[in-house]
Amino acid sequence: MKQVLAALINAAPATMNLPSAAGFTPLRVAAGGGSPAAVCFLLNAGADPSIGRPTEAGLVYLAPKMMRHSDGTDVVDPVLDMGSDRVQWARAQANAQRWEEEVEWLKVEIQRARKYFHFYADIWSHMVCLEPRTRIDVGGNAFCRKKSAMFMRLARQLDNIKLIWASKSLGESRPYW
Repeated sequence: MKQVLAALINAAPATMNLPSAAGFTPLRVAAGGGSPAAVCFLLNAGADPSIGRPTEAGLVYLAPKMMRHSDGTDVVDPVLDMGSDRVQWARAQANAQRWEEEVEWLKVEIQRARKYFHFYADIWSHMVCLEPRTRIDVGGNAFCRKKSAMFMRLARQLDNIKLIWASKSLGESRPYW
């Protein structure tokens, strides 16, 4: 990749900071695509982060996306040295950590709900009268089976949920449980 970028920059150095029709420079495309190596290479080659379509929060808010890569930390100092606001960086990093905590909380909550549904499905199935003697017993059994089936259906729905998230290593994703 570095050879391709170097060849493109050597062939047409003016294009390094030239925005596309949509207003994105190669640096912003590399940052938005989560390519820390390309961002570092372009910054070292003289790419200007202030050129191109301005994002709401600036280039630094794309850094958490790059931080999920093993070489993402190499981007932090060059981006900050190129004039990005350190306060913006701290906010972006805090947001990324908060989102990761929220994902962890959701995983725990889903596990808790699965256990809850399985528990109540078992409770309702054990309330079924094995030898109904009256019509009330038959109706009660129907109600207990219906409630048990409802909780089992809810538990199965949670069992079938697969949350996919991007892990910190490049290109790896894995199911939640």
